[in-house]
Amino acid sequence: MINDLYNYGDGDGKSIADLENEIRAGLPNESRRVAEAQRNMDYYNLENERYIPMREAESPYDYRNRPKRALPLVREVIGILADHLYNPGPGRRVEGSDLATEWLERVYADNHVDSLFQAADAFSTLNDVVAFQVAATGDPARPIRLHLFGAEEFAVWTSVDDPSKPWAVCTISRFDARTRYQVWDQYQYRTYYTKQWDPLMTSGGRVAEIEPSECGENPYGVLPFSFVHAETPVRQFWTVGVGTALREANARIDAEISQLAEAVQYYANPIPIAVNVDERWRPVIRPGSFIHVPAALPLSIGGDSPPVPSLSYLQSNLDISGLWLDCERHLTNVLEGMRVPLSSIRIEPAGSKSGVAIVAEQAPLLSRARRRRREYQRYETELARTCLMVAGAYYDRADLWNAGISARLVLSWPEPEIPIPGPDRDAADRAELEMGLASRVQLLMRRRGITREQAILEIERIDEDNKRWGVGSLAAAPVPATASTEVPRISNSDNRIKNSQSFEPTETIANPSIEATRGD
Repeated sequence: MINDLYNYGDGDGKSIADLENEIRAGLPNESRRVAEAQRNMDYYNLENERYIPMREAESPYDYRNRPKRALPLVREVIGILADHLYNPGPGRRVEGSDLATEWLERVYADNHVDSLFQAADAFSTLNDVVAFQVAATGDPARPIRLHLFGAEEFAVWTSVDDPSKPWAVCTISRFDARTRYQVWDQYQYRTYYTKQWDPLMTSGGRVAEIEPSECGENPYGVLPFSFVHAETPVRQFWTVGVGTALREANARIDAEISQLAEAVQYYANPIPIAVNVDERWRPVIRPGSFIHVPAALPLSIGGDSPPVPSLSYLQSNLDISGLWLDCERHLTNVLEGMRVPLSSIRIEPAGSKSGVAIVAEQAPLLSRARRRRREYQRYETELARTCLMVAGAYYDRADLWNAGISARLVLSWPEPEIPIPGPDRDAADRAELEMGLASRVQLLMRRRGITREQAILEIERIDEDNKRWGVGSLAAAPVPATASTEVPRISNSDNRIKNSQSFEPTETIANPSIEATRGD
């Protein structure tokens, strides 16, 4: 069947044979995009110091020993932008199919799907698009495994009729000094490997050859991929994220503060200069004592007097504060352009700010999270359909396949918020309970960051403790059996205890708290 389908394609003259030529050449049409995405990822992984450029007249030794400073701007901004959407994640339900809902819940729990989608939000914001690959494992304990690929780890081919929808996907994996290309379409998959890298290799290192043992028919009957974009794809598949612009801003700031670090180093260690001194003189520096500076000998006996010696430093005046202010203003402009609140970057005490004021500062982040919910309704639905159809085809489950064809996923998102402990948060939670807008389970999940099952168990324990010991302070704790619960009433007149040697109990109090009354 593979040979029969070898020449099919997207209907526009692009066939699998054409794709193979690109793959064997190392995907030259994707090289620039992949390189840019990898560079963005390097900045996200805090490896941006090695991208500080070498100067034209600088030797490798001078470059290696030159002071450098790198700002983690890319990682910080991307983390802030992706902080609220899946914190926590939504509830999910397949409309009209309890079976599909329960099956998806199990698969998603096995793969920690909220963490994967939070990473997908971050990496798509960084590099435009990420891909989920759905793979059947054959293991009943974990039937489906989800792989997340960044933009630097895959390539797609789309048709002219629908340039936003791929018909073939090629994943790129690197290990053991080799590169593996695995291309999937609706009918088959094919795998290619490059040669193991060798420093003595002169040519042919990027050529990938097919591995027949890792080729075959697609066992799923569908393209086992779904995608998450920085923006909803409308005109083309590849959308625009903020990663490249943010990386370039980070690179400019790194270059400026590295140059400033070098200037400070030389400014703090100026070059000493001695003029018109005896060439045999070596200064002896003793704190608190004078330095004797001998003059140079005259050129001839009876000639002119020797020149006057002097000591100085080769030093320039630097406006350090002005240079730092320029860097800070540039950074502020970048953050404002990305709609990142400055208070999210600067770790400063809130002081006397109210909860409303703090939330108002973070409003752009909450608005972004609400806006992206509509987009993620589409992305989550596509992943759910792919999971159901892959499992239905691989495990011969017609019920899952049919549910996946027309699956409509309903998401229940919690209200995005900035958690602010204190009276404002307590009042808001109390109002939600009184108006019936939230349950104790939801409040406990939100406050403690736990799952629904954990919150239910915790509330059951709390109710059991309250029923047994009562609601209140530690005074409601049980008293040991050896202690008496009879508490005497003490009469005190004229600020004196009448009988300090003995007390006669006059009343038994059920609550073991001490009650004292004053007499007339």
